[in-house]
Amino acid sequence: MDFSPDGLSLAVADGNGESAIWNVQSGQRLASLDRRTPAYSIRFSPDGRQVATGGDDGVVRVWDSTTGELLLDLPGHSGNVTSLDFSPDGELLATASIDGTTRLWDVGPAGGRERLTVPGHDAVVYSVEFSADGDRLATSSWDRRATIWDARTGELLTNIAEHPDSIARIAFRPDGSQVATAAYDGMVRAWDSASGQLLREWTAHGPQDIDVAWDPTGQRLVSGGSDATVKLWDATTGNLLNSLDGHSDRIHRVAFSPDGRIVASASWDGTARLWLAGSGEPLATLAADGGQVKSVAFSVDGSRLATAHEDGTRASGAERHHGDAAARAEPRPGRSHRVSLGRCLQSGRRPSGHPGL
Repeated sequence: MDFSPDGLSLAVADGNGESAIWNVQSGQRLASLDRRTPAYSIRFSPDGRQVATGGDDGVVRVWDSTTGELLLDLPGHSGNVTSLDFSPDGELLATASIDGTTRLWDVGPAGGRERLTVPGHDAVVYSVEFSADGDRLATSSWDRRATIWDARTGELLTNIAEHPDSIARIAFRPDGSQVATAAYDGMVRAWDSASGQLLREWTAHGPQDIDVAWDPTGQRLVSGGSDATVKLWDATTGNLLNSLDGHSDRIHRVAFSPDGRIVASASWDGTARLWLAGSGEPLATLAADGGQVKSVAFSVDGSRLATAHEDGTRASGAERHHGDAAARAEPRPGRSHRVSLGRCLQSGRRPSGHPGL
């Protein structure tokens, strides 16, 4: 899932081919996207006028976010599109696939063509991300490698040292000076994005599921993994700031609120949790209606959070809950996602009279 830049709409990718855009206030469907093709990644353009989806047929599609009209049909990948990201100016769209390639597309006013194919990986590319200035592109892959590319030319700029295991996530520090990687060996590492030098590494979690995210200042990292813990790290000293316990199964996704004061986590135990980032105090446990919680994400202003979970039923769209929050979901084939959406806790204060918080 992805919030629109103004926080008023939520785009949801669905593995049953029922991707849609929803009104955050009313929970009403604003636009239905292609019902023929399951989509596993979705993203709003920076100006909110377009939504891009990546399908299991390898085709990238760009839609009008108001009407749901198909604007661009971009074939090229030979397998599922796993991740996508718009450049900050909205002129380029980067897409990654299980075919081992990353592609750059021109999607501006005169767009609709592939600019280049970025080589460099021999297996599934899990994540792709632009730097904040839009000049560079970072990728991570099943082949245990992470790379940084020139986003305009496709030139390889930095080849991160090979990891002992596949790399689930790569994320630029907000100022672009570093990247963090989370690998299936349970390790989180921070690298100089220009030289590729290893700066810090943490034995963060057990093997298998792992995720990592920077706080808005770039001073802290949050990670979650298969040991069911959420951990906060000082990115400068390497010190463990806090270990947050409460989940009973592996953690699939973690996120900082835009102001850095709250951490959200999504777990296979069927809950999402909110924590105060400073003290580690638990704020709320958000129980799913069924199935694993796969994703959490804050709206741009931090006022809302969305959670997505698999329950084996058809996607029911947005369900209103007081005091809850929002996210980007990447469904798996054969499963559907239910989305819960509502207001996020502010300044660590619980809404009065709210049951279950």
